[in-house]
Amino acid sequence: MLSQLAGFPILLPCYCLTPPKNSTKYGQMQQQPPSAEILAVVYFSFGVSLAAYTFMYAIGLLHLQVSTFSLVCALQLAFNALFSFFLHSQKFTPFIFNSLVLLTISSALLISQTNPTRPGEVSKGKYDIGFVCTVGASAVYGLMLSLTQLTFKKVLKGAHVLEIVMYQSLVATSAAVTGLFVSREWRGLSVEMAEFELGKFSYVMTLMETAIAS
Repeated sequence: MLSQLAGFPILLPCYCLTPPKNSTKYGQMQQQPPSAEILAVVYFSFGVSLAAYTFMYAIGLLHLQVSTFSLVCALQLAFNALFSFFLHSQKFTPFIFNSLVLLTISSALLISQTNPTRPGEVSKGKYDIGFVCTVGASAVYGLMLSLTQLTFKKVLKGAHVLEIVMYQSLVATSAAVTGLFVSREWRGLSVEMAEFELGKFSYVMTLMETAIAS
């Protein structure tokens, strides 16, 4: 989970090279920038949501097979269309409706199987938890996309793209680090590194590459 959030510092050079411009556009009057309090609420809310859906994805991937996990993750499209309909008045075309129906049916068939395929010795209870967490994470992600678009339109006015990405990642990373130490899972990191089949160097490189790619 932490490795998917901690790669945001790589955006700092881009932010320093392309700072926000304060000039007017097309001769229009410059709009009043949002207050620090509003920005703090926006960054904190998106950061907590980012940490929540990343945590739920981690649980889902832990208890589901990769194929099942990927299929359930496709529900992001359905939730994104649903939230776009309510928040942005997005019209449902026949293609969107057909996609929603197929995704819903396929996901329902997965959870309704009497003997679902589960990785290793994962119990039915843990399988169900993984499925629910993955669906919940997809819903949170779809909601975040719609709310981000709405925030840019109503609050940030499109001038804080890099800021919202970096600050929400900073909040999410802080939440993940706090959870790591509160749960005392940090004590098992050395054991996990030692038991990694490809060695400690490959373990560290895998985490770094995951952070950068995410």
